[in-house]
Amino acid sequence: MRAPIQPLLDRLRDTAVRVGRLWIPGKQVEQTLARYGKLLFCINHSDEHPYSLVGSATAVRLNGECLLFCCHHQIKDYPPDDVVISTDKTGTILVSSSAIVWRESTPGDVDEEYHDLRAMKFEPTNYVGANMGPEFFDLQKNDCWNGDKESTFFLFGYPTSLRNVDYEIPHINVQQIVTSASYVEPSNARGLHRLRMSRLSGFSSDGLSGAPVFHLSEDAKGFFAGFAGIVTRGSESSEIIHFLDARQLTPFFQK
Repeated sequence: MRAPIQPLLDRLRDTAVRVGRLWIPGKQVEQTLARYGKLLFCINHSDEHPYSLVGSATAVRLNGECLLFCCHHQIKDYPPDDVVISTDKTGTILVSSSAIVWRESTPGDVDEEYHDLRAMKFEPTNYVGANMGPEFFDLQKNDCWNGDKESTFFLFGYPTSLRNVDYEIPHINVQQIVTSASYVEPSNARGLHRLRMSRLSGFSSDGLSGAPVFHLSEDAKGFFAGFAGIVTRGSESSEIIHFLDARQLTPFFQK
């Protein structure tokens, strides 16, 4: 499902755009970035309702380390081994992480939003037959959003209103959305910002927690798509979503 980002991507169709270390045709930017927004499954250990879909997650790779980010409020009712993602398009192969990490609070930051983040470690060599590394966005720190309020943002996610699980068939019917967004203002929390989505259709922002936010920028070599952060919350009736910028995610690596 597409919102107003499409005219922007259409203008770049015949232009090379850098994503991580790779240059790709502009017309492939959307499908390339979409793969880093994951659908998050949780195992219920029930024959009638074997799993639940709990929203979106963000797959990021830095210096070979692969982390899947989501929010604690999405998975708080499940042990780490029961939080999984699919390694194939049909959703038949589900894998869990080898460990889960979070940022420890201190007396001075106990109320900060980043304490809701969780990062699940995936070691590619542990998954025989699954080419896991390319499924994680190749994070280049210099490409991360630098706070420019005029940036063009876009995000990918799985709204609750566009997800349906039929356990009898069984069948999963989900739609991943991509929509552009503009900067509104910083919040009072460290590294937390407000964006206004430019959605045209009536999907709810419920289910977008954990979704990746990217920005499109230009340097001396040309256009590039960089990592901006991760959605932490939205509103049923508002166009405003909150996201934690990439600087709040890098401390999770090599923990």
